[in-house]
Amino acid sequence: MATMIQEIVGQARSRAGKGTVLVRQIEPLVGRRYHDANVSAWATGRSVPPADVLLAIAKVGGISLEEWLMRKPSLEARLQLM
Repeated sequence: MATMIQEIVGQARSRAGKGTVLVRQIEPLVGRRYHDANVSAWATGRSVPPADVLLAIAKVGGISLEEWLMRKPSLEARLQLM
């Protein structure tokens, strides 16, 4: 799950161009301020964003969480579960 979150945040940050731009886009949706350091920590797995923030990140990044959740796990991910 953490890898999925990292991928979603990384993809949204890439589409926004910078972490600073991404946080400015999500702040009105969640009603809280964040810093690009937060985005960096989420993208590297050092921390996990709150669920409402992850939803906002996906929304502004044009990412369908339904598609991410329905993806079949990779062979590597399945092996890690064993």
